[in-house]
Amino acid sequence: MNIINEENRLCKILRIIEQSNLTSSQSIADKLGVSTKTVKNEIKELNRLLKGYALIDIKQGKYVLYVIDQQNFDIVRQDLGIQDDFFNSQQNRMSNILYKLMNSDVPYLTDDLAEEMNIGKTTFIGDLKKLRNKMEKYSLRIVGKTNTGLFLEGNEVDIRMCLLQDMYGPIYKEFKIDEDIIESISKICRENALGSGAIDNFIKFFTVMIDRLLNNHTIKYLDDKYIELKSTKTFEFVDKLLDEVEKIIPVKVPVNERIFMVLPIISMRTPINSQGIKEIEVSDETIDLVQEIITLIKSQMNITIMPGDFFDEFVYHMFFMINRVKFGIKIKNPILEDIKEKYSVAFKMAELSKCIIEDKLKNKVSKDEVGYMAMYFGVFISDNSYKNKIYRVAIICGSGVLTARIISSQLKKILSPESEIDIYSSMEVNDELLNKYDLICSTYKLTCDINTPIIYMKEIFDEHQFRKQIEQVKYTQKLEVPLLQGIDSILLNLLDEEKFFVLDNNLSYKENINLMVDALRNNGYVDDGFKERLKKREDNSTMVFDKYIAIPHVVNYESDNIVLALGVFDDTLAIDKDRNVKLVFLLGIPEELGENEILLIKIYNEIISIAKDKNKIKEISRLKKYKDLVLYKIKEDSTF
Repeated sequence: MNIINEENRLCKILRIIEQSNLTSSQSIADKLGVSTKTVKNEIKELNRLLKGYALIDIKQGKYVLYVIDQQNFDIVRQDLGIQDDFFNSQQNRMSNILYKLMNSDVPYLTDDLAEEMNIGKTTFIGDLKKLRNKMEKYSLRIVGKTNTGLFLEGNEVDIRMCLLQDMYGPIYKEFKIDEDIIESISKICRENALGSGAIDNFIKFFTVMIDRLLNNHTIKYLDDKYIELKSTKTFEFVDKLLDEVEKIIPVKVPVNERIFMVLPIISMRTPINSQGIKEIEVSDETIDLVQEIITLIKSQMNITIMPGDFFDEFVYHMFFMINRVKFGIKIKNPILEDIKEKYSVAFKMAELSKCIIEDKLKNKVSKDEVGYMAMYFGVFISDNSYKNKIYRVAIICGSGVLTARIISSQLKKILSPESEIDIYSSMEVNDELLNKYDLICSTYKLTCDINTPIIYMKEIFDEHQFRKQIEQVKYTQKLEVPLLQGIDSILLNLLDEEKFFVLDNNLSYKENINLMVDALRNNGYVDDGFKERLKKREDNSTMVFDKYIAIPHVVNYESDNIVLALGVFDDTLAIDKDRNVKLVFLLGIPEELGENEILLIKIYNEIISIAKDKNKIKEISRLKKYKDLVLYKIKEDSTF
């Protein structure tokens, strides 16, 4: 496709018809500010100058350009004064090479292509090499030699997918479908609750289809996976839509082309109003796959995904994503890195899901698609989070009511307005009283048997630090240990001297795990069957999280709370050639997680944060006891 400078009226009209096939005389007249009679006369003159190498014909009131002899047509265009500065860009040059080859029935001489683009042979060969590399991912080949002629070898559908995903901009930038056709398509799509993104994508597919039909390149063969689309409700919708469009275009759309036009619908991004998609039937394959994903996440991470209000939307997303993967349709995720950073646990869930999808479809799932799945999992995690606010707070102060009033005043700046704050002296409190509260803030060391979370604080405290501790309490209300003053890490609050292990590099990975479990069992943290369950779990699937971190975990019947132990290797312990474990986070998980599930998510989040930083892994692996870990945390002054 060429970019034509607007130098005279004949050039302008030819340019409009080249780039806007199926356009009316009125549309051309409006663009040029002349009468339709003038347009018709100019087109007669153009046909005379084209000398039969090309023909501008009119069908059902629409002009169509037919090119009979491309080489001589290009010469006529040049004689008309049409000049191209289009070829200063390598992408544009590659697009032009592809466009010429895909519309030629005979080998195209390289000297002719280079001359048309006014570039040297060395430049052309460089462009051709890069273009060939691009073509490989679409199973397309440019066959032939530079001195004998080139031709494009490949399936018509693959050619179109290449055009749509890699070359659409340069080739179709100014190829405009007439407005009444676009409006007809848009109207029908809007009536069926398709969003603007889906409509734009449908029009892209339609543009490529019309261009290929006009150049006598129809889809002659389709794989079974495409043929199956003919039996769907989406095909019925597309079939009716194209019946309406055929009334205003001088082209008949064959059945294979109609099947092709199902793709932009079944691969679209999920619209805001998914309930309004009447003609799209989600496959049983999708429902089964979603259930498998939920089961896998529960099995591997002990986290239950309960989509709730978002279930239908998530299922539609998975349906569209499966189709994109199955039919090789790529989408870009512009915030992929932000998603990986902000939703690290959700991204891990999405990576697990990716394995199931790839196994089922035998196709690769891109990182962009993984990112979009992670966004949904992030929503589910947030939506299922423990939502109760801290309503009742007890302040215990041993140094007079004025100090307590100052603390109360500061707390009111931080807690929600609904919170009730009561003040007590250290002499007034007892177990029964304090266990009625949601949170206790004390400047005094309590000796009562208290289940309520406690934050020990100074009389004048840092509000930012306290906000972090409040956030912790939201996820640790069921813990029977007070939070450590000044330490924000949930991992540190779950660990202690008895749960910190320096592991032996001379023993195997499994032998070290057994040593950790035996010690935890002797101290009453895990039940007698814990080791055997962990062994079976490891035999089925190793729980090495990434290259340097392992997270062995299994149900623990000894406690209603999560038990966490940390084992460190000063050197690395090789599991295989790709994994060298330095840190082992051993988890005992209650049979019924309940509110502890959110705590588990926070634990995973911290572990993933460590996994991202090789220096942290290295420093932590060298520590010799739990107190060293606390000191390291204080020195770092951040959550691990």
